[in-house]
Amino acid sequence: MLHFKQYSSLAVAVASLILIIGDNGGRNILAAAADGGGVVGVYTATANSWCNDNGKFSSTEGETNTITLLPMADGSTSPQWIKNMILKGNFIEDEQCTRDDFSDGNDYDCITMSRNDMTKPNVGLRYSFNDDFTKMDKMVKIFPGASVRNDGKEQGPTICKIHAVKEGTKSSSSSIYSGARVWIVGILFFAQWFN
Repeated sequence: MLHFKQYSSLAVAVASLILIIGDNGGRNILAAAADGGGVVGVYTATANSWCNDNGKFSSTEGETNTITLLPMADGSTSPQWIKNMILKGNFIEDEQCTRDDFSDGNDYDCITMSRNDMTKPNVGLRYSFNDDFTKMDKMVKIFPGASVRNDGKEQGPTICKIHAVKEGTKSSSSSIYSGARVWIVGILFFAQWFN
């Protein structure tokens, strides 16, 4: 039969494991590693997201950015290469990116492969993610002259700054985990007192 000290040691081991595996966003670190280090997911543009088309401002709020890992020639994937499918209403865009290894942060340089409002897109992008990949800032530059809209007219110079939040980052599981963490720390303290 287990004695109190053995129970408390078991409680310490289990509580420590839970603290190690879970992170402060309520996600599992092991799951984050499996999904490409956390970059994979759906990011939705917030109200503070705008495009400036030669002085004409338009909101991109609600635009969804679905990021997946881009398969390499041998079928393998790596968070070094990502694909982003953008949707808003009838608008569809395919962006592909490579991680900037010279940057200190989680930054990607990207280019538009196709978009349904242009026959010849000439669009460069830069993504910057926060440390836990729950937020993304996206800078979009549409270069004039080379970009041709579907109506045959040249695209004017356009620059966009988009702030997006990853779906599921404010879920109830996060608050449940935060509450559980308080109890776990209490259990650890109590168990150590009697060991």
